[in-house]
Amino acid sequence: MTDANIETIGGREMRCAGDGCGMEDDGAVRGHLPTGYGTVGSAASPRGTAAAPRPSRLRAAPLAALLMASTAAVPLLVASTTQLRAAGPIVFDIPTGDLGGVLAQIGRVGAQPISFPADLTRGRRAGPIAGRMGVQEALTLALGGTDLVVVPAAGGTLTVQRRGPVPTGAAAPAAAGDIAAIDVVDANAGSPYGDRGFQAGNVGDTIRIADAPLKETPVAISVVTNETIRSQNVTNTLEAARNSAGVIVTPGATGQPRFIIRGFETSGFSVNGQQNPVTLQQQIPIDAVDRIEVLKGPTAILTGVNVAGGGLINVTLKKPTAETIRDLTIRYGTYNYKTIALDLGGGVPDLEGTTYRFVTSLNHADRTDLGYRDPSEFLVMPSVRWEGQDLTVSAGLRYIQTRAVPQARFGFRALDPETGIGAIYRIPGNGPGNPNSHYDGRELTFETEQNYHAGTLFGLFDVSFNNLFQHQSVRFVGDSFSFFNTNFGFTQSGVQTGFDTQVENISERLSMTLKYQDDFMKSTTKFGFDYLSYWSGARSALPAFLPDFDLYNNTPISPLISGPYDFTVRKSSNIYRGGYMVEKLDLFDNKLHILGMARWDWFNQNSQSLQFGVAETPSVSKNDALSYTFGALLDLPYDLGVYINRSEGRIPQAPVAGISLAPIGRTLNEFGLRSSMFDNRFRTTLSFFELTESPLTLILQGQAGFPEGIRIVNTAGLQSRGIELEGQGEILPGWNLTANVTRLWTRSLDPDGLGLDPSAGRPAYQGSLWTTYTWLSGWAEGITVGAGVRALTEFKVNQLGANSLFTLPGYAVFDAAIGYTSGDFSANLKINNLFDSHAFSLSTISTYLPIERGRHVLLQASYRF
Repeated sequence: MTDANIETIGGREMRCAGDGCGMEDDGAVRGHLPTGYGTVGSAASPRGTAAAPRPSRLRAAPLAALLMASTAAVPLLVASTTQLRAAGPIVFDIPTGDLGGVLAQIGRVGAQPISFPADLTRGRRAGPIAGRMGVQEALTLALGGTDLVVVPAAGGTLTVQRRGPVPTGAAAPAAAGDIAAIDVVDANAGSPYGDRGFQAGNVGDTIRIADAPLKETPVAISVVTNETIRSQNVTNTLEAARNSAGVIVTPGATGQPRFIIRGFETSGFSVNGQQNPVTLQQQIPIDAVDRIEVLKGPTAILTGVNVAGGGLINVTLKKPTAETIRDLTIRYGTYNYKTIALDLGGGVPDLEGTTYRFVTSLNHADRTDLGYRDPSEFLVMPSVRWEGQDLTVSAGLRYIQTRAVPQARFGFRALDPETGIGAIYRIPGNGPGNPNSHYDGRELTFETEQNYHAGTLFGLFDVSFNNLFQHQSVRFVGDSFSFFNTNFGFTQSGVQTGFDTQVENISERLSMTLKYQDDFMKSTTKFGFDYLSYWSGARSALPAFLPDFDLYNNTPISPLISGPYDFTVRKSSNIYRGGYMVEKLDLFDNKLHILGMARWDWFNQNSQSLQFGVAETPSVSKNDALSYTFGALLDLPYDLGVYINRSEGRIPQAPVAGISLAPIGRTLNEFGLRSSMFDNRFRTTLSFFELTESPLTLILQGQAGFPEGIRIVNTAGLQSRGIELEGQGEILPGWNLTANVTRLWTRSLDPDGLGLDPSAGRPAYQGSLWTTYTWLSGWAEGITVGAGVRALTEFKVNQLGANSLFTLPGYAVFDAAIGYTSGDFSANLKINNLFDSHAFSLSTISTYLPIERGRHVLLQASYRF
């Protein structure tokens, strides 16, 4: 398609030819005009009405700054199911930008149609616009210091014009029939976090100020946006975290993924910022996921309960939206893997201010690549939100039913009994196991949130209160295998274990937020109290057999667990309480950003085991801990920023053999640079960090010669140092990229070298890259191609019981994809592990050497109706 006309709107180019136009905005706003007209695609806009033709679904980014057809005015038509909301105060948080873009965002947030001639905004800047105010007040701030004013026009539209008489037709609103619209749906349209394509907007749920812009936050947070996840055809939620620097995701022997973040092993993950202290096998179906957030370093200060590792992976789920969503998705892939998913959302008719979201999916396969039968996953996730003048209430349910299998593809290393030389065996086929083995899991979670705007305090602070309550009930029943490598050759002993685990969590998070702004600074202060109570009960049994597996044929097949067996029962009850304060200051015309946090937590932990009818003495632990963080980020010229931070976190330890253990500390020192390139469409972060573990106490049981067989060992912790570089966003119109590379050093601080070598399972270099290109015009318009690679260098593995290390080679895994979008239909074919690389994935101990999954294919098709 050739350009017939080019005009700059708000400092950007608009290209028109034939029946279509495209415009580039902050963060790559592009689109095409359909032949009809309707509503502008935005976070608050429905996708047309029955009276008007539905616009085609075309590629564009989420910021709607919009086009003119034959008139000189540029109307910003932002429809909403809550138009009356524009008359009252609204919370604005719009950064400094060109005047046209700022006006566009005011119109979208305030659900107010605004019209202005393009030449009035060209070359002008405005902002920041932050605080609770009306649309008129926000426009007055944006136009302050200019010769422009806002006047009412026909149909409720506000028109921006110069002071004094207006020449005939200069700023007259265009007729509705002359206004075309862009349906912005393909690049995170309507994202509540301001994500644009591959580039993330706000920090999200990883810290307590969720709407803080990521580029202004002096802590290391990586975000995998919804557009990135969709382009990669990801089906495993947690594997999407591989797009973040310093993050290793590898399969564990039990089926639960293992994470190593900045050199430290991490257990568990959080959902919507709610930390689950129990590591479960349940995962979140990918169709429920909006984005993945990775917080680097200590997390206790931010989430209340730290996890044992160098950071936290948070899964953010889809939420109610005013945008009308009607998406049907199907998938088909290797091993007859098939999915059908439905995503519905929008405003509720005749209920002012009410929006909803309903997501459901079902997937099933004939078997997995391990040989296990009938894995399946079922999701139902309804949610609703009501927004009044000062009160917002939301509620949602999440039900997940799973029949899953351990994702354990592995080899092992054994020693020749005569030579003592170790040999590594890659297990032929898909690995040993029972093709009937599985576990059944069910999760039911209820969550409700209330937010109340209390008004102004002392005429200075804008005050609001928030409460978030969650109740979660989970149960898993099934069996698993454990393997040993004590024998040499192709025979390996294993044991089958049955288990029945139940978990119940209750959490309450109360907070008060005070916002203040004047000509010198903007301040956000938050006080909060967290309460988390969880109970777990686990019952497990060892059958009276030790089957030998022929690794060539994966035989014999052992029966599933069936009673009667002697069960081991373990129960635990834990309560976490914590109070905190967060302060974010933006100074010097929004150039200096300071973040400070402090919290105090109280931990009460109780556990008890019952084995062979004999009850263990209950273990009780009570302790408390102080956590804090401080960081600052300074915006420099040429779209460059520099930041520093220091964080101190605490990890509560469960009592062992009745002995109470103090929390383990994590201290992070970090320095970094952030930059924006390509007209702020592509963002990079360079980080230098040092993460240190405090001294810890190890309780070793069954030690001969020690009182009651218990040996207490005090040892120094670990330390990791590293350099991370990551970038995400759009390089050229249609060309998106996310990439990262990490250089890591890990060492033990213990001079006696107690424990396993901390460098095991941690390669010196690792990185990943994923890029897509979409043709926006011409004969290939609508076609997208994608390619990616994950690579790492060689790594060490501990030889358990031998105090020695051996090395496994590095490797690279390549992926490729091709897709097509036309109107409301899109399709994507993804080939993972394109060259069928058979490599050992990362592991720390030789008893379990996971293998990368071989080549597999997935076709995904979506239709918006």
